[in-house]
Amino acid sequence: MNKLLTWIFLILIINTGFSQGKQNNAPAIIFKDTVGPFVFDSITNNLGNRIESENSKMVKHFKYIGADTIFIKKQTSGDPHFICDFPKEPIIPQRVYSFSICFWHKNQRGYVNKTMCLSFSNEKSVCFYFKGRYLLQE
Repeated sequence: MNKLLTWIFLILIINTGFSQGKQNNAPAIIFKDTVGPFVFDSITNNLGNRIESENSKMVKHFKYIGADTIFIKKQTSGDPHFICDFPKEPIIPQRVYSFSICFWHKNQRGYVNKTMCLSFSNEKSVCFYFKGRYLLQE
């Protein structure tokens, strides 16, 4: 009887979408920009109006559409904002990868106008642009 109940429970879990393979609530990534052998969700990013005390993190996505396996050699950015997380493993063709931008908005004033770049082992570099404006906190 216990085995029968176990099997019924497993079938219910699989059919109701609670299994790991069925939980895909993430929105589809739309790649808008192509730069050499890469496609990106976006190269230019509008951060909009920001409160100067709210730090934030933005996740970006790309796919390598080249033929050879490559890797990221380095990232360049200007303080206080930086690329805080990027793939350290080899970049394999046709796979989607993500990287994160960490923004330090505390005590910032005026306009955001930042460029950050990733340099790859195939001698290609891709730069990302971030614009926005700081609102004074009242």
